[in-house]
Amino acid sequence: MKYLGIDYGTKRVGLAVSDPLGTIAFPREIVANDEKLIEKLTQLINEEGITAVVVGKSLTLTGEENILQRKIDSFVEKLKERLGDRVSFHFQDERMSSHAVHMNFFSKEEKRSRKHFSQKEKERKTRHIDAEAAAVILQRFLDRNVSQF
Repeated sequence: MKYLGIDYGTKRVGLAVSDPLGTIAFPREIVANDEKLIEKLTQLINEEGITAVVVGKSLTLTGEENILQRKIDSFVEKLKERLGDRVSFHFQDERMSSHAVHMNFFSKEEKRSRKHFSQKEKERKTRHIDAEAAAVILQRFLDRNVSQF
């Protein structure tokens, strides 16, 4: 079973895919959250043979749904309408996923001197965080829900 992980954001959406056995998550890409998002995801799901989608559930630190979760729910409903029953949908708590990636993505030296990065370099590194966060979300789901060998 192959999975697609989604880290939904209002401007960008991070994507990750699993290996064919559904055991390891890999960052895939970042797509714009625009009017073509559902179309792009449908195409990716068809091309990759995705059978399940795992979407990050946006919660406060106390575990309550936040404002972004309403947008995520609406997005998931639109994607479900487009795909029908051929793909299953799951939610995975996304709390601290971007923070975990951020802490690992920048080296200690970079963290200290980050203010000296050019704006372009900061944007390049930060953009990768969305796809990496999608991989963290997907891997958490796989680790908890998919039987290992």
